[in-house]
Amino acid sequence: MKELPTNEKPIPTNPSLELADVLAESIILERMRTLEERSAHVVDGERWIIQTYEDWHKQHFPFWSTSTIQRKLTDLEEKGLIASANYSLDKSDNPKWYRLRYRGVEENPVVILSAYHPVQTD
Repeated sequence: MKELPTNEKPIPTNPSLELADVLAESIILERMRTLEERSAHVVDGERWIIQTYEDWHKQHFPFWSTSTIQRKLTDLEEKGLIASANYSLDKSDNPKWYRLRYRGVEENPVVILSAYHPVQTD
């Protein structure tokens, strides 16, 4: 066995948990794709979805806590798969605006959605 570059012991991971994490991200991205297609909110030629974390929980993902949704959305932003902003005139409401970063989705080898890579049937 090759030695690690540090003297630290590796942390064992659970493949089932890793798969669940990727699955959660894929579910969110697929829902965002659907919402983005129907969105009337366009800024600089890009369609945006306007949601608070509570909206995501109540309307789309009641099976996850608000904090889980917030964490997953932050993870997706950090991976470059989604973008967020706040174009609202009334900042007191504090909804975030989201959009898919299609290039990020296409370049990410882990998250593959049927919408972006349809299966060819002959």
